Amino acid sequence: MQWIATLALLLGASTVLASGFEPGLSVAGLVLGGSFYFAGAGLLFPVATSRAVSPFPQHSGTAGALLGGSSNLGGGIFLLVQGALPQMNQLVLGGLLLAFAGLVAWLLIPSSNALPEPGV
Repeated sequence: MQWIATLALLLGASTVLASGFEPGLSVAGLVLGGSFYFAGAGLLFPVATSRAVSPFPQHSGTAGALLGGSSNLGGGIFLLVQGALPQMNQLVLGGLLLAFAGLVAWLLIPSSNALPEPGV
């Protein structure tokens, strides 16, 4: 489910970026791309939260609070980067969304140093 959501993020960001190359503002590209992107985010957040908290059943409240704080920090960093860009148009927004969707995909790639599943 995480990879389906990540693909939806990448598809939505790519749609916004591709429609930014049109001469005028493409409302259809923004709405369609945004729909895919936010559907992917809506799928990814609950799945990632439950997967991240599951190894800590005795500390699920603390783990959930830490995850929520990390999520807010990530959103703040996104807005900081977005605010620092010199111009804000559809092309810049699509590129920024694609960069962060790519970061999500990169972070989901399993690592050889990853912790084993509990009970394995």
